This record gives sequence, structure tokens and C-alpha cells, in this order.
Amino acid sequence: MFYRNEFVGNWEDIIYGDITEAKNHLELQSLINKIQQTLIVFADGEAPDILKVTYQKRLEEVLDYYIKMGGNFKE
Repeated sequence: MFYRNEFVGNWEDIIYGDITEAKNHLELQSLINKIQQTLIVFADGEAPDILKVTYQKRLEEVLDYYIKMGGNFKE
């Protein structure tokens, strides 16, 4: 699911993948960015609500884990 600090998985890895496999914050940031990009695409298109909700919940889960592991976001 991760390779050289990047998320390289598919949609199944995004939704069902074990985020604890991430070896560092860069890998989690890469996953967070991928989910955010997907949500932007969904917002611009006609994606079913179930997809939007599923990805949003996963984003929240990954962000919670990221913060628990000591990650932070610069504003």
C-alpha cells in the first residue's frame, strides 16, 4: 500500500487498507492527499453520496491516526 514514502494503493487500499502499515508521517500524508484529491473529484462530478460519505469517514479516520502518531498540519 505504501512505497518510498508514497501511497501507491488502489481504492480498496484507501478504504480498507491497514493504515498502521505506514512507516512514517510522509506515507500517511500521501494517503491523506490522495483521499482529499478524490473527494474534490467527487464534489466536481456526479459521484453517489455513499462514495462521498465513505471517503469522508476514511479521511477522518486517517487524520485521527495521523495526529495520534504525532503528525501535525501547518496552516
